[in-house]
Amino acid sequence: MAKKNALIQIEQPIRQIQDKSLFDRVQDFLTEQEWEFRSNEDRGYFSFNLRLRDGSVRVVVDVAEQENWSRIMAYVIYPTLVPELKRPELAQALARINYTHLAGQFEIDLDDGEMRVRSIIESDGYLGEKLIDRALRRATDMAEQFQAILLSIAFGTTKAQDILKMTGHEDRGPLQ
Repeated sequence: MAKKNALIQIEQPIRQIQDKSLFDRVQDFLTEQEWEFRSNEDRGYFSFNLRLRDGSVRVVVDVAEQENWSRIMAYVIYPTLVPELKRPELAQALARINYTHLAGQFEIDLDDGEMRVRSIIESDGYLGEKLIDRALRRATDMAEQFQAILLSIAFGTTKAQDILKMTGHEDRGPLQ
């Protein structure tokens, strides 16, 4: 019996044949969800309104793709602008939330009071339906989970230091 020795090139990247662009895959995903959306292929984004438990939000999905790199960035934007006097308190609350979350983050524009959630998935491989769903779900789930409590800080008397207790999250401290 003859012995065969074959060399395998393990340094070469595995390539997956992409029949559609990332923009087209995101468009297909949104269509399958039966969401009404607007798109701009030249600028690489989609936008739509979404009803959450405590109110409506605007969602923007930004896609970028090059030969060996892809990115989906989902923004969930709250429709209410935070009053100027409450922005420092709200910024502190968002910092407390961000400190306890591994993925996804809250942002506030301190100039106009716009508040939003952002999640990003970036890869040097293929971004399929599961990762598209994960990017959108991460941002929308976080926005829904914290919407009421953030509004109670922006327009009520709730304090930033109480936000984690009120949402059932514990401040676990830094990773060491």
